[in-house]
Amino acid sequence: MNERIEIKVPFMGEKVSICKLVKWHRPAGTHIEPGDLVVTLETKKVVAELEAEDSGTLIHQIREGDEVTIGQTLGWVETDTASGESEMLSIELGSEEVARLDAMRGNLSRELFLREIVREKLAWK
Repeated sequence: MNERIEIKVPFMGEKVSICKLVKWHRPAGTHIEPGDLVVTLETKKVVAELEAEDSGTLIHQIREGDEVTIGQTLGWVETDTASGESEMLSIELGSEEVARLDAMRGNLSRELFLREIVREKLAWK
């Protein structure tokens, strides 16, 4: 069963509502793997690089150079996942929690860092 996983513009700061899609690092239709650099977004103060969280085929919805809003869908990853094999977990963090998270994560993306923390706590290997 194919699953379509959205790639959305992440939270980029308390006063940030718009950013620019600077570059797609993989062409549409390309197979991507977790950790692959997918897209670069830019605000007046921040440049954010988003990495793939899932493997599958990358589909673009927004063009390079377009302005996008926080939470907007940039594209999708079409996976070939068996039903029930993958589940999504969503959490909300306040600005103080995000700052503490950013101080601890080093070079990892927020998403990959949180996955590592959850796996450690649940003793997943």
